[in-house]
Amino acid sequence: MDVSFATCPGSVTRSNEDFVTASPSVAVVLDGLSAPPALGTGCVHGTPWFVTQLGIQLVSTATTARDEPLQDLVAGAISRVADSHAHTCDLEHPGTPSSSLAILREHAQRVEYLLLFDSVIVLDGPSGLTVLSDRRVDAFAQEEHQATREHPIGSPAHQDHVQALVAAQRRHRNQPGGYWVGGAKPAAAYQAVTGSKQPV
Repeated sequence: MDVSFATCPGSVTRSNEDFVTASPSVAVVLDGLSAPPALGTGCVHGTPWFVTQLGIQLVSTATTARDEPLQDLVAGAISRVADSHAHTCDLEHPGTPSSSLAILREHAQRVEYLLLFDSVIVLDGPSGLTVLSDRRVDAFAQEEHQATREHPIGSPAHQDHVQALVAAQRRHRNQPGGYWVGGAKPAAAYQAVTGSKQPV
């Protein structure tokens, strides 16, 4: 598997909240969910720390435990990261650090994938391109999402509307009937979009 990647923070004033890594058979991408300061996270570490810890756990386990189902290894990785900071942080806080999650693992005759939240995987196969993502979040807070588009990015009004959007979305995050992200709940792994595909 050939891999190349680039990443940079979404703002010059904030640390990079994304994480990407790969082994010869596994690629992992995490896009951290930003938390407006006024809403808090309940965590003393922050999203950059979280995505790094979870990403390392995922690529290590997915590479070495080749026969372990992706959902099981994601659940295990989430549990281990949660355990590592449960004694210092409030993991029940609705803004506890979390991220989208995309894993692609190569086998001899197929690739398998797992997706949580809005990261995208594009697969090329005999029938052409297949675009995969998990857009369940789009069913919630549509009015608040539209309001963020009515002001220039970075403006005070835009920031206020982003805060309102995040607050509205959090009520449905990692909840039955809502949408799922990689956070502190291992159960999210079993709500992921998963599958496999034959290579070209």
